[in-house]
Amino acid sequence: MSADNDSSVISGLRATRAHRQPPTRRVVPGAVAAPHMTDTPAGSPAAGASGSREPASVLNDDPTPTRASSPKQTAAPRRDVLTIALDDPTTNYAVRVRRTLDDLLSQQLGELRARGTRSSKVEITELLLWELAQSTPSQLDERLAEFRRHAPR
Repeated sequence: MSADNDSSVISGLRATRAHRQPPTRRVVPGAVAAPHMTDTPAGSPAAGASGSREPASVLNDDPTPTRASSPKQTAAPRRDVLTIALDDPTTNYAVRVRRTLDDLLSQQLGELRARGTRSSKVEITELLLWELAQSTPSQLDERLAEFRRHAPR
């Protein structure tokens, strides 16, 4: 078989191969559907060089104060709430965590399932990352210092 023949066979196979589709998203009962993407005309500054649409992951203004987590802290104005679009693209976020924390997460997921709430390690990790948007740098610094006292590296 010649090289030209090989490349035409490979091209033919690639053309007939089904394209992968992202998994369908679960619908959470009671969740409010946010606008997924904002349409921007191609060539506009917001569209970028490729003319693609920008994700609608935005911060919503909500000046509602939060309760202090301990008596020594004063109530601070609530930071903006991050809204994540249903079709927001995913990224590879491969991390290695210590077994104790993984066991804790597995136990928590089991308890949630026993109560009728289905979730996953990915969803819980996204929840924890989502909560970061409501933290100020000083709050995050305090939390990180406490974590380091209990789980030093």
